[in-house]
Amino acid sequence: MNRSAKFTIWDITMLCMGIISAVAGALLVAAWFWEMPIVSFFSQIVLLAFLPVVIIYVWTEKVVAWMNIDSKVLDAIALVLRILAIIMFILFAGSRILSMCRDIPYAATSNYYQVQGKPMRVATNSGARSKLYVAVNGIRFNVGAKTLEKINRNTSYNITYLPHSKYVISIRQDNRVAFAQGQ
Repeated sequence: MNRSAKFTIWDITMLCMGIISAVAGALLVAAWFWEMPIVSFFSQIVLLAFLPVVIIYVWTEKVVAWMNIDSKVLDAIALVLRILAIIMFILFAGSRILSMCRDIPYAATSNYYQVQGKPMRVATNSGARSKLYVAVNGIRFNVGAKTLEKINRNTSYNITYLPHSKYVISIRQDNRVAFAQGQ
């Protein structure tokens, strides 16, 4: 059998995005392990932007290959499905991605916002769709389960965060780092 490899610009783009997503995923794990919130922040932006596109592309490509039909109509349908899936992703996750992208200049220049006070609300709802957050001075911060366990409602904290996404850089108590995001 003589199979000639046919690569399109889409294939090369998806390969590059896949490699970048894999590196971003590895950096995200390292950032959580070694408590590097800025690396974690940038890794999340890359993963939110690239990974769904790569997954959608690979999935539709596999479906087309599985059907084993060489048809321009089928290729057009796959392209339309890809575009619709990407639009749906942007509609559902777009506000999160946009707020994180708006915070890039703040993160790059270490221009963080701070708020100090006692947590007014701490959500510890259980269930599949529970949101874990802490509210200090009317600002709501999404936090992980381990971070939430360490929060004491009677203690004053100084929270360093990015302004648009409310991404927590650190939580300090008495001028010492109590814990960073992702713990």
